[in-house]
Amino acid sequence: MSQKNSFHGDLPKLQPLPVILPGQVREMNKEEKLKARLYSYAPLTAPINPRALKFKGVTQCQARKLTKPIERRVEPLPSLQKYQETHQPEFLQKKELERLEKLRKLKEEAEKALKRMKKQQRQSLTVDVDSLQDLTALKKSSSTTSEVEPSVVEKFYRQTFPIVTYEDMCLTQVEEPIVGRGKSKMGKIHTFQSTPSTDNTIKFIPSFAGLDDMDLIVKTVLENRNRIACLYLTPKVPKDSVDYHYYNLKVAEYKDVNRKDYLSMSYKFVTRIRYGMQMENMTLEQWTQEVDIFRRLRVYNTFRLHRKWKAFNVWLKNMQSLKTNLCKKFLNEHLFMLNHTLRPAIVTVVGLCLTTRQLEMYVVDDRVCYTLDSFLDTQKAQLREVKTRLDRFRDLVANTVYHACRSCLIEAGFLPDDDPLFSANNIDFVEGSEEDEPMVYTMQANKRAICKRLTNYITIVAYVEIVLLSSISLL
Repeated sequence: MSQKNSFHGDLPKLQPLPVILPGQVREMNKEEKLKARLYSYAPLTAPINPRALKFKGVTQCQARKLTKPIERRVEPLPSLQKYQETHQPEFLQKKELERLEKLRKLKEEAEKALKRMKKQQRQSLTVDVDSLQDLTALKKSSSTTSEVEPSVVEKFYRQTFPIVTYEDMCLTQVEEPIVGRGKSKMGKIHTFQSTPSTDNTIKFIPSFAGLDDMDLIVKTVLENRNRIACLYLTPKVPKDSVDYHYYNLKVAEYKDVNRKDYLSMSYKFVTRIRYGMQMENMTLEQWTQEVDIFRRLRVYNTFRLHRKWKAFNVWLKNMQSLKTNLCKKFLNEHLFMLNHTLRPAIVTVVGLCLTTRQLEMYVVDDRVCYTLDSFLDTQKAQLREVKTRLDRFRDLVANTVYHACRSCLIEAGFLPDDDPLFSANNIDFVEGSEEDEPMVYTMQANKRAICKRLTNYITIVAYVEIVLLSSISLL
């Protein structure tokens, strides 16, 4: 019994597991908390958002999506691979070499057959030396018939070896399968053993750029309706030309078309597009009918010369307006009576002249009998009065002209040299101001021109004074 008790005493004591009731959370011990802090991993399932919006039934948007047929998914890689394989330089060079090799073989076989036919013809032909007339007749007949129909050798050559063009070779060439490239880097499988499309032929579409005859353009569209979808037409001349009109068009490539004014023509409809205007659609028959009517109207001089007359009238009005503006500018610059600054001064000077002209150099009273001394005293007094009036007249004229010239300079943006700003008291202020900066050449030229005009103005005033003095001296 003692041994059994000692044996049981060596075993570790097992602690009973805690009982977890439903709805109760088991607390983690320190070891489990430490492991939870050491290991970091994403949750296996995303937590459910209890605030998410859930619909009980099918919504209208889901119903529309379910009823809408699912479109067929188009994989772009097989088509791209097929296009790349048929347009690789190696593939094109290979096809070109095959075509040249076939043409070379056909040419060699044709030359051999031609030599063989010539040899057989040379052996079969027998010429009778005695019948020269038959020989000459044969030569004449052969010369006349050779121009009309081919010879026997040429007929055989055409039947055996027909003429093969590049387009025929492209149409009749055997397309060999191309081994695919297998899986790509992304793991997607391309089409295996893709073959080039049967529409891989070189089509030579003729270019009709430069056609300007409308009848020929319509005929070309109708004849090539299976080869050409439409032709693009653009105005033949600029809009400011005298030859410009609605139907003066020419065929052009799409890259050379004026996007603001062009026309597209197919074998059924004609569409005219002009910037800022409504698009015009009509049938080809209506277009041809309008062109025909326009040509009939163009026969009359009124419609044929309308653009030239309009251009001439516009030019005439522009020239008249230009000359009128030049004359107006010249008169405003050189006619002082039109200048609002110099006109009042001239009127004032003329008024002073008319007032001063009433002066008399001597005064004689018929009712008084003068002695020599009294006559001399009377005339001297009259001369002193005239001198005083003339001095006052000269001062008034000089002051009026000075203020007019000064105002004219200030209005032009220049200060006179005797302006009070240039006095000794303000010399320091002037030296530090912006006016001390030297004038540029254009400003100096403008000031020189204004000074010349003012000099002419002063000369005119001087002429008025001279006329006044001469009239006074004659009285």
